[in-house]
Amino acid sequence: MNHPASAWVQQGIFGALNFVVAVPVVYLLLGLPLVMREHGWSALDIGLFQLVGLPAVFKVLLAVPVERRRQPVRHYLRWAMGCGVLYVAVLLGFAVVNPDQRQWLVILALATALIATWVDIPINALAIGVLPAQERMRAGSVRASVLFLSAVVGGGVLLVLYAHAGWAAPFYAMAAMMAVSLGTLVLLPVAASEDTPGNQPEASMTLPRLNLRGFVNRPGAWAWLALLALHFPFVAATWVFTKPLLLDLGLSTTQVAWWVGVLGGGVGAVAAFTGSAVIRRYGVRRAIPWLMSLDAVGIGVLAAGLVMQAPIGVLLVGMLLVAAGVGSSSALGFGLSMHYARPAYRALDYGLQASLVTLTRLLVAPLAGYLQSQWGYGGMLIALALAATAVLVLSLRLRDALAVDVEPGMQRS
Repeated sequence: MNHPASAWVQQGIFGALNFVVAVPVVYLLLGLPLVMREHGWSALDIGLFQLVGLPAVFKVLLAVPVERRRQPVRHYLRWAMGCGVLYVAVLLGFAVVNPDQRQWLVILALATALIATWVDIPINALAIGVLPAQERMRAGSVRASVLFLSAVVGGGVLLVLYAHAGWAAPFYAMAAMMAVSLGTLVLLPVAASEDTPGNQPEASMTLPRLNLRGFVNRPGAWAWLALLALHFPFVAATWVFTKPLLLDLGLSTTQVAWWVGVLGGGVGAVAAFTGSAVIRRYGVRRAIPWLMSLDAVGIGVLAAGLVMQAPIGVLLVGMLLVAAGVGSSSALGFGLSMHYARPAYRALDYGLQASLVTLTRLLVAPLAGYLQSQWGYGGMLIALALAATAVLVLSLRLRDALAVDVEPGMQRS
C-alpha cells in the first residue's frame, strides 16, 4: 500500500536516494586513491583507476531497457529497487576484499560505476513521474545540494571512518545507507501518480527504443541541448583544479579541506537552492544569463587574482564564487532536464541529457589539465573564463527558445 507523502517528504526521499547513489562513486574516485597509495599503487595506477567512471557516458543506452510506456511509474520503481539491491550487494563485496587484491578491486569498482549509473536513471525518472511539475526546479536544487554533500562525505568523512575502523567499515556504512533509503520508496504515491496526466498509458504501446528524433524535434530542444552541453564543463573543470591550485600557493592540506571542501561545498549547496528559486521567481528567460554570468565572474576573479598576484583572500573569494557557479549550474541542468523529458520517455530523455553533460565534462577536464601543463594555472583559468563568457553570450541568444514554464501559470518574461 502506498502512503501519500507531502512534496517536501518526496523531495527528501529523492534527495536521500541521490545522495546514497553518489557517495560510493565519490569515495572510489576521490577517497580511495589515498588508501590505494598507502598500499603501493603508483600514480599511473591510480590515474587509470579513474576510468572506472566511464559507464556514465553511456547512460542514454542504459536508459533504453528502463523505459516502458505501460504503467511507467511502477516500472521505474521496480527498476530502482532492483538496481538498488544490486548496489548493496556490490558494496558488501568490497568489504570482503582488500586493496592488495587489485583485480577484484577494479572489477568491483567497474560494477559500482555501472550500477550507480543505471540506478540513477529510474530514480530520477521516478522523480519526474511522481513530483508535481512545480516541484521539478526545486528537485534540481535538492539534487545539486546533495551531490555537494556526497563529496564531503565520500571524500572526507568516510576516510576518517576508514582510518579509525578499517577497510570494510565505509562499505558497510554505504550499504546500510542505501538499504535504508530504498525502504523509503514505499512512502511514494506511486499508484496515484499513474493516474495523473502524462503518466497514463497510450492506446498504442510499443517496445522502448532509442527514439531520439522525437526529443530533438521538439520546440527549443536544440537550443537546450547546446546550452546543456556547455553550461557546466568549464566551471566544473575550474572547481576540479581549485584544490591543487591552493595547495601549490602554500595553503596546508587542512586549510584547503576546510576552505574548498567544507566552506566551498556549503556555498555550492546554498547556491543550488538559490539558483532554482531565482528561476522560479523570475522565469527561465531572465534567470539563465544571471546564472551563467556567475560562472564567468567566478572564474574571472580567480584568474585575475592569480595573474595579478593578489592576496590569497581574493583567490578564496574567487573560489567561493566558482563553488556558487557549480551549485547554481547544477541546479539549472537537473531542473530543466526534468522539464524537457517527454512524458512517454522520461528515462530515455533523462539518460540522453545526463550522458551529454558527462561527456562534455570528461572532455573539458583533461583539456584544462593540458592547458595548465602548458600555460600554468593563470593561462588555464583565462581560457576557461573566456569559454564561460562565450557560454554567457550564447545563453543571451538562446534564452527566448528556452523560456519554458517552470511553475504552473508562470508567464514568459
